[in-house]
Amino acid sequence: MHPSYGSGHQDYPYSTSPYYDRSPFSGGGNGGYPMSFDGISDHADGKQKRRRGNLPKAVTDTLRVWFTEHIAHPYPTEEEKQILMAKTGLTISQISNWFINARRRSLPQMTKQAQTEAEIRDSQGGSITASKMRS
Repeated sequence: MHPSYGSGHQDYPYSTSPYYDRSPFSGGGNGGYPMSFDGISDHADGKQKRRRGNLPKAVTDTLRVWFTEHIAHPYPTEEEKQILMAKTGLTISQISNWFINARRRSLPQMTKQAQTEAEIRDSQGGSITASKMRS
């Protein structure tokens, strides 16, 4: 036994703490990470945090309808959020976050699609006009 290893480590210079090897490939279940594979946190404070789930389809459909009807300005007022809250059963924070994410994820795609459709209409309209001029 090496003198600097102490009496309880039997020629093993590394800590035997369960958090020493945090590799996900280390074998010990979750590798010492605080999140278990079932989505429930194993934090030492005793609080368990569930993984978020997706909103029900009826709720997202309601929010999506409002979003597409107001695509020119997809920012609901506080009164509109109260109405959506009553319709969906979500909190104001959940509604606000849904719209933040929808504007970030969907608005650029919808804008690009609208521009592409407008360009197609313009190009078709231009060729129709040109063909009418020739006749």
